[in-house]
Amino acid sequence: MKNTHQAFEKAIYKSDSALLGNNIKPSLISSEERIRIYKDNVILTLTDTLKNRHMAVLNLVGEDFFKYMANEFIKQNPSKSGNLDEYGANFYEFIASFQPAANLPYLPDVAHLEWLMHLAYFASDCGAIDKTKLSQVPPEKIDQIKFEIHPSANFISSKYPIDNIYNFSLGKLDGEININERGAKILVYRYEYEVKFLSLTDDEYSFLIAINNNNNLYQAFENTANIDIGSAINKFVNNGVFVEF
Repeated sequence: MKNTHQAFEKAIYKSDSALLGNNIKPSLISSEERIRIYKDNVILTLTDTLKNRHMAVLNLVGEDFFKYMANEFIKQNPSKSGNLDEYGANFYEFIASFQPAANLPYLPDVAHLEWLMHLAYFASDCGAIDKTKLSQVPPEKIDQIKFEIHPSANFISSKYPIDNIYNFSLGKLDGEININERGAKILVYRYEYEVKFLSLTDDEYSFLIAINNNNNLYQAFENTANIDIGSAINKFVNNGVFVEF
């Protein structure tokens, strides 16, 4: 049975009914046509899965190019799970090596950003930080605090302004974008049941990475000496990034 399933999968993605040998029962419809029907359904389902998850990429390249790119990805990356929420984790890596998209060097990072947003949507939830308890920490112990970051959080760093590119692609930002103007360091997470991202300064990014690596405030500050600790704590507490300490 396992060999039959493997042969069926290869037949679908390679469009070759001969791979199934005698396992296809005779029918009024040819074996080739029956395989094509299955293949079309698989390709359509997986393409729609990628489209729904990557609306920014879709808007940046257009419907036809996205379908072409998705089709090439699907042929090389059959779905290995019955859960479509798990499909496409390496789509952004594929785009980075997809020669027809080479003139859009920021595209893989935009796709990566959207994948992290997808992960944040399905991540575990948790309550907000206890601000009253935090305010009662003695001043002499503040530098010993270890904050916990929301379990949905992930980080992404790009040499391109993918935060602006993403917002522009969805009509949330007007005007022209200079893709070489700056890079972007971003925290992706879910806050109050909404997936969002925060654009960070270099110091804020390094600070949060240190916090996420289980460093206390003093240790995190050592690596980001230019950051205003008070402002940073307020920003990340008020935006739901810090959830416990």
